[in-house]
Amino acid sequence: MARQETMSPPERMHALLTGQKLDRVPFIPFIFGYTAVATGYKVGDIYAEPEISFRAQLLTQELFGYDGSPLYGYASYGGWELGGEIHFPYGKWEQAPNVTRHPLSTREAIEEYEVPEDVSKCGAVPLMLRFSDLQAQYGMPVIVQAGTPFTCAGAAIGEEIMLKWMRKEPQLVHQVLRKTTDFLLKVIELFVKRYGAERMMAFDGGPTEANQLISPKQFEEFALPYVSEIHDKAIAMGINTFFTHICGEQNLNLPYWEKVDCGNPGIVSVGHEVSLDKAKQIFGERNIVAGNINTTVIQMGTPEEVYELTKNIILQGKDSPRGFVLMAGCEVPVLAPPINIYYMMKALRDFGFYD
Repeated sequence: MARQETMSPPERMHALLTGQKLDRVPFIPFIFGYTAVATGYKVGDIYAEPEISFRAQLLTQELFGYDGSPLYGYASYGGWELGGEIHFPYGKWEQAPNVTRHPLSTREAIEEYEVPEDVSKCGAVPLMLRFSDLQAQYGMPVIVQAGTPFTCAGAAIGEEIMLKWMRKEPQLVHQVLRKTTDFLLKVIELFVKRYGAERMMAFDGGPTEANQLISPKQFEEFALPYVSEIHDKAIAMGINTFFTHICGEQNLNLPYWEKVDCGNPGIVSVGHEVSLDKAKQIFGERNIVAGNINTTVIQMGTPEEVYELTKNIILQGKDSPRGFVLMAGCEVPVLAPPINIYYMMKALRDFGFYD
């Protein structure tokens, strides 16, 4: 006979964050564009239409029964917000927003750019605020997208140009990092004033920090100081928890990520490239560890393969000292078969309960 859940998703997440006993492992699948496919909307609406996005995420959560609450965010954050242009994914095969004009790709543009006093009208920030108004209205945690500065700088400069500048014009990269950090802190301040830090969480992720693009030495110089500043200052404002997604192959960066304060508690998620054993060893005493179902398997695998992989990850992660969240290693693919989402839930209900 199947075990019965004794907590609602909000109760389960509250227990996780406050160190109380859970009925089962929480499951936050990391799911955005897929929720449009699941509910009959357009993928672009998940990013361009906050009210539709919120509804689609709520309905998909109800459909499958996973935990977590809706949030607004996208990987190319920073390019539009610092003065560029963005394209929303309304094409047949498009899955996420992408920057079509990078605003800080020249020395002259960097020198001219000043962070505005009022950031509420910059890029997606007005959309984020509309989305967070709904989070607050429904009594959910208000989640602000907080960076990271390095990934935001890549979106503002253009990643290819930034990688060249890191070797030839490092001072230009630091100039942009300073400005992106100041911009992100202003956004966080805006959210704290509007909603109150006590009801907030911060979310950040660092795909451009992956070791396929930069070395750990470059991470230490260009990424670590700025992301640490964001975290430290946001925590000083009263935000207790950062949900930090260490995206992609970052095994060589993990000793530096360990130095970043993610709050009390923090939540640190890793991609499938990082083993959960390593994540537990490095982050598990101070942070809730989350991860890390391979998204290729979620899209391309059979239901049985998805079930077996999810089972193994649950069994590997559920003894993490500060807590564990089952999660995809990155965003659930837009074209993933619905049966594979169901089989992740099936494995969770078969193996995710605590005694």
